[in-house]
Amino acid sequence: MNTGFVSNQYELCRDANEKVVIALHVKDNAGIKEHFHYCLEFIYMLDGKMQATVSGEQYTLNKGQMLLVSCCEPHRIEYSDALHYVLMLPHKYFSSYSGVLAKKTFTPKYINDPSEGILSILRLFESISNKQEPFNKIDQKRLDGILKSLSNILLETVLSTTSLVDRSEVFIQSVRVIEYLYSHYKEPITMQFLAKKFLCTQNELSQDFRQTFGTSPRAFLNQLRAEEVCSCIQADSQMTLEEIANASGFQSVQTLLRVFKKKYGCTPKEFKSERASTLEQSEDQ
Repeated sequence: MNTGFVSNQYELCRDANEKVVIALHVKDNAGIKEHFHYCLEFIYMLDGKMQATVSGEQYTLNKGQMLLVSCCEPHRIEYSDALHYVLMLPHKYFSSYSGVLAKKTFTPKYINDPSEGILSILRLFESISNKQEPFNKIDQKRLDGILKSLSNILLETVLSTTSLVDRSEVFIQSVRVIEYLYSHYKEPITMQFLAKKFLCTQNELSQDFRQTFGTSPRAFLNQLRAEEVCSCIQADSQMTLEEIANASGFQSVQTLLRVFKKKYGCTPKEFKSERASTLEQSEDQ
């Protein structure tokens, strides 16, 4: 299944912060480009209409319906006068289901909520996220425990009205590659090493990954490392390029500069200067 992806459509930020995100949005004839992330995503329509394409399949959702986006599932959205909730659940909040959800996907991709039981759960997520009473008096560790329990309740509710079907072996293998790269991108990794690890040829590895996500394993790896460069600059502006290259997994400063310029359109030095200028302007306001 070729989803027509362009490279660099993996939303690393969704997975890196490991925080539950729930937000109420109003979209007037707006669209979101095709992307994917390991987080589960649920979009609940309060009003208006949404056109969604998930793994190449098209869906139209109206008031009282919720879209279900599985782990690493390519999707794009178009809204029309839509009032809706978006809930992002990071891996750690559905860890008891993660092994299953990495190999299976929801079918159908949306559910109805005539009794508004799911809407009540989403509003509870919102209250916790905004630390409304009584949640403003609970420490973060206990809140995390509540969020995990609430995530399980949501998934159990969803699975009571939908089902899970097996993904293709190609998709599962590609997700395993993502999981490995995400956990080891700071280490030296070659495509030859990856092919050997996943018991396939380099050509099969690249073709299957591109077929699933529209980009290559090498481009995905470089994206993770480029994002790490940004994190290093933001954490410590005094780090040298050599130190940043070592910390982010790049084997040389030259490779770092080439990849970073291709992704962001500027050098790390220019990125650092622009960030410093933005911080100064923020402090002056």
